[in-house]
Amino acid sequence: MRAAHAVSKLDARICTRGNIGLDALLGASPDEIKELATGILEETEGRKHILAASDYLFYEVPEANVHAMCEAVREYLSEKYFYFTNYSLTNGRA
Repeated sequence: MRAAHAVSKLDARICTRGNIGLDALLGASPDEIKELATGILEETEGRKHILAASDYLFYEVPEANVHAMCEAVREYLSEKYFYFTNYSLTNGRA
């Protein structure tokens, strides 16, 4: 189910989570993960949504794909909110 469709059916006070399938995290390239993550962020803009794996992160998930998902969030928020910095996601560790 597309993220936009899911959040449109729910009360805006409800926070959703997930949307990157384990199949994608295991088999896609980091660039594909970044593109997928950015699309989900755009679909859920203005809603309470936690971008994450739709299931759990297994040891077999390439570390580069996890970093790509995080980088997509970092870039998306940096573009949308000028005050958002790398500091926000690293607890002060650059």
